[in-house]
Amino acid sequence: MLAPSQSQLQEFNRRRSLIEYTLCNDEDIWAEMEKEASEALQGQGAKKPSLVVLTSSQLETRLNTFLIDTFQNNWSYNQEQLNLAKQNLKPEMISPSSINWDQRRQGANPSLSGQYTLNPETQNLDFERAKVFIPNPKTLKQFEGKPLADLAQYLQTTYSNKYYIPGIEYWQYISQNLDKAPPALKDSKNYYFYFGSILRSRRGDWCVPRSRWGDVAFVRDAYWLGDVWGSVYRVVLLER
Repeated sequence: MLAPSQSQLQEFNRRRSLIEYTLCNDEDIWAEMEKEASEALQGQGAKKPSLVVLTSSQLETRLNTFLIDTFQNNWSYNQEQLNLAKQNLKPEMISPSSINWDQRRQGANPSLSGQYTLNPETQNLDFERAKVFIPNPKTLKQFEGKPLADLAQYLQTTYSNKYYIPGIEYWQYISQNLDKAPPALKDSKNYYFYFGSILRSRRGDWCVPRSRWGDVAFVRDAYWLGDVWGSVYRVVLLER
């Protein structure tokens, strides 16, 4: 049996995540997946990857903790705003291709502050090995002055076959692993967007998470889907 490639192992982990995120509790399916993993790793000297696959509850706990820290220590939520956001911290697993971007742009609701979405494809990827791809700003120049919602749709139709579109999970990874964050993102002149997720701000509007390097750490921010794209904005994608 040939040793599995990294892409094969990554695809297995992706499939496993997708099953869990569709709330599959069928033990027979899980047993089959474990068997598949075992067989895949019995290649010529193949070793188990260091990647740890998180359960949906583990992932939710980790990201919720990160978001609460963001709201409290980066976005200066008061206690009332923080309590409201905590009540709504439940991820919506949805592919960017399934999001009605224009509808979300118009759907502000302050009572739903804290809601967020995650791209099922990018959960449990090995971010340490993932290669970042940043589309040429000249290519996206056509969107300057246009709503982020327009660009979001373009990214899905143009890049999703060749690249993953990361969201909050990657935002969290680089924020908490500064030594592993790609040097390309440590650029204090530009803002980097993660269109794999959107989250509701304290105003209740849907925003795209973004980061900017602040010399010693990443500044966490988010921009409303109705705000316009600018020349100092960049998109973060990951190679498949």
